[in-house]
Amino acid sequence: MKLTKFLVGQREAQPTVMDWEGSKSLICVYQDLSVKQEGYFFLRYRTFDITSLGTDHLAEAECFGGKFRVYSTKEFPGLNASTDLTKELALRGVRVNVRESERKRRR
Repeated sequence: MKLTKFLVGQREAQPTVMDWEGSKSLICVYQDLSVKQEGYFFLRYRTFDITSLGTDHLAEAECFGGKFRVYSTKEFPGLNASTDLTKELALRGVRVNVRESERKRRR
């Protein structure tokens, strides 16, 4: 089911190349992306060769992210502490929000 009408913000990202957990990885950070509908979702990621000749750019690779939940304002539980990957990206100069500890919802 295609629900891209609920996805807002910057949908393209420039990859950061880094060694992560023993292998070279391309990491894309989507700093301004949100879902404007509560529920459960997953994202599809596709890569394209935009330097190829012609106007049709076929997907070179595709994968799907894990399921995530978008909460209503009343049900939002708060934010977890940042992951090791997020902290490493920040150290490399990628603009990401880093939280040292969990931030619970205020009641």
